[in-house]
Amino acid sequence: MAPSSVQECYDLTVKAFNFSERFRQPVLVMADEVIAHMRERIVVPDVSELAIVDRKQPADAPDFVPYQADGDDVPPMAAFGDGHRWHVTGLVSDKWGFPTGDASEIDKKLTRILRKVLRFRDEVIEYEAEGLEDADILVVSYGCVSRSALRAVREARSRGVRAGYFRPVTLWPFPDAELLRAVSDFGVKRVIVPELNAGQMSLEIERAIRGEAETFSRTLLNGELFEPSRIVRFIEEVA
Repeated sequence: MAPSSVQECYDLTVKAFNFSERFRQPVLVMADEVIAHMRERIVVPDVSELAIVDRKQPADAPDFVPYQADGDDVPPMAAFGDGHRWHVTGLVSDKWGFPTGDASEIDKKLTRILRKVLRFRDEVIEYEAEGLEDADILVVSYGCVSRSALRAVREARSRGVRAGYFRPVTLWPFPDAELLRAVSDFGVKRVIVPELNAGQMSLEIERAIRGEAETFSRTLLNGELFEPSRIVRFIEEVA
């Protein structure tokens, strides 16, 4: 998950812990350096107002199999010291937690690990969009760049350019279906991807939109942040 504000650093961290507990896996909060050094006012709710997800616990101690999932593909997880015995390894393991080289067992487990999230992707995916209803040009960005991108889109629209904005909050699962709908349903012809790296996200966006629009990658590698005026120039260049 990629926050674009100090508030989201807090909010998405709560969500990340909940997803981690729910799906029994690590969840990354990918706050970039710019967001990490920002100072903004945030609202910290009372703990009683937060929805907290607790991991699934084994029901019967004698029958506990540590990596055997039930209907939702997520095995219950016992806490260390509560009487359950199970093996932990960094290798691909069988249902008891012991390393395995059985190809069919490995395939089955890794497929389940992916499926346990992807089957609930609609509950996990989060994104932000603005100005899609009449957009010819769509600016797609995440993290700190999205703040400049949103400002740029609003500036471009004030100049009569029909620009739209799309920000993935969840980077995996990627909101590919949602982005494809944003492009195809509204007739977007060009997509601009400004990012502070060598253009890796533009490749993921090209995959998602399936040729429905032309993609323009714009990168910055000098340690500075994209100014909104620079993204406005990108928009006007391809308009």
